[in-house]
Amino acid sequence: MITASRVRVLVTLLMLVGLGAAQTTLPVVVPLSNARVDLLLAAILYFAFNSPTVEGAFLSLCAGYLQDLHASTPDFTHAFLAVLVFVIFRLVNAVLHVEGGWRAAAVAFAATLAHVLLKALLLDLVTTGPGEEGFLARALGDALPYAALTALVAPVVFRLLGGIEARWSSAPQGIL
Repeated sequence: MITASRVRVLVTLLMLVGLGAAQTTLPVVVPLSNARVDLLLAAILYFAFNSPTVEGAFLSLCAGYLQDLHASTPDFTHAFLAVLVFVIFRLVNAVLHVEGGWRAAAVAFAATLAHVLLKALLLDLVTTGPGEEGFLARALGDALPYAALTALVAPVVFRLLGGIEARWSSAPQGIL
């Protein structure tokens, strides 16, 4: 039996595919040096602040896996980082409730900086050999424009995903 909550999750997954496609297409259409916008990270933040825990963790894992599909990093790097970011900001949710607007932008800015740092440290541990320039040095140079672009689009992503949530608001919380 297909319930409204399962339909909401399926529609959200389709939205994640669309956000992932836009995220990989935007740097080609609008070249902004090495800086890019992370639409899927903004979606993960939305799940951390507005979704039931199991559903949000599942959708964050899916968003991370979508990033893994087009990234040239070791398998499941982004999936692991997506769930880690979800857990961290789910804990932040106990102190700071974010529904959108300027708070979403501020949290997205901070989350992007944390995500860049975590990713660079993880990739340095896994892939960098002795004497090679690590990811950390390269990543920190592009971190501020990357965080600023993600902060600009976070309220839009929050509104899009909030629209899906509102459309299926009669559904019981959670997929299980």
